Amino acid sequence: PMGRELAFEKLKLDTEIGFVLRVIHASEISRNMLQPSTTGAYNLNEQSHDAAIQMIQAVLDAGVVLDTVYIDTVGTPSSYQRKLERRFAHQNNQDGGGKVRGGGEDITFVVEKKADSKYETCSAASIVAKVMRDEIIKEWEWSEVGYEAMCNHKTATSQAENESNDEAVSKRRKGDVDFGSGYPSDPKCKEWMKRNIADPVFGYPDFVRFSWGTTKTQMLEKSVRVDWEHEDDPDAVPDHQQTKLSQFCVGKKKRRLGYFHRMGLKSVTDIRLSSG
Repeated sequence: PMGRELAFEKLKLDTEIGFVLRVIHASEISRNMLQPSTTGAYNLNEQSHDAAIQMIQAVLDAGVVLDTVYIDTVGTPSSYQRKLERRFAHQNNQDGGGKVRGGGEDITFVVEKKADSKYETCSAASIVAKVMRDEIIKEWEWSEVGYEAMCNHKTATSQAENESNDEAVSKRRKGDVDFGSGYPSDPKCKEWMKRNIADPVFGYPDFVRFSWGTTKTQMLEKSVRVDWEHEDDPDAVPDHQQTKLSQFCVGKKKRRLGYFHRMGLKSVTDIRLSSG
């Protein structure tokens, strides 16, 4: 919205105000949340907490003395506040090497729900985050070679009437990002998700968070099912020394999915390296 952008410009002009930004890409969230269960999932709340901790530390490293930090909570406010107090106990007035320059007083943390509607600093931070997010999305270029998001044809036609040829070419190159708010309750977002599965196996471009329930639902409905086999355990007994339950059973060979037949894909049973 224009009002938010104007407020952001005013914030930048104020010499008494500064800000630090930590961008968390959708692919980073997906990678962390979907990592193997053996290492433990790195959930969204913890990622948000760590991002806030990184920003606070960056401010301290820049030599800024922090008295009070106001935070719009992610998760339970009381536990989040205790986590911050433990992490930054006696760290105020420290240099980048962790040496106290003087004082070392604790920082006061105020962690509350809807803090952006209660405290001016949180309101300003919300404006910065949303404007920068919108700017990143506006300038987004797909990392997938040759991919273009399929646009809503009705919206695209009405927009094209008010755009120059250069603007239309630029939009085609970047792909239409007419996905609305990005929330699952938004009809625009739902429609964008339905028409923009980039690949039948690998799903969406990395612009989309794969750990999101809406993404999983769409991929189950529209993508090709792939069953991934677990990698061999290096400590396990070799297959030829094990008796398998399947050896006592007589059954039909498992039918492969039609996609693999159509694409001519076969299982690799032997890999030979040539010295050519």
